[in-house]
Amino acid sequence: LLRGPPPEGLMPMKATEDSLIAFSCAPGETASDGRGQNGLFTKHLLQHIKTPNQDIEQVMREVSFGVQQESLQESRKKQVPYRNSSLTMKNVFLYTTGNAGDTSS
Repeated sequence: LLRGPPPEGLMPMKATEDSLIAFSCAPGETASDGRGQNGLFTKHLLQHIKTPNQDIEQVMREVSFGVQQESLQESRKKQVPYRNSSLTMKNVFLYTTGNAGDTSS
């Protein structure tokens, strides 16, 4: 039973085994809707998600960096994307070309 006003913003979640959960902002915070068709997080996710041969953790770091920089420029309030990951494998690619992840050479 909760007492007092309901919490605002994102509620925390835990990733199950070998999964990654990404959010546009940290728990308890709210996300910027941005100025275009998509919010800031979605805008930067769409820019980076098709980067070939790049591990998903690196993709998410690039997304986070872009969101943080743009949110400071737009509103002077830093939006920090949040992710919960239990990935155990290296080189988890969403989009590949050639021999991505081939470590035999």
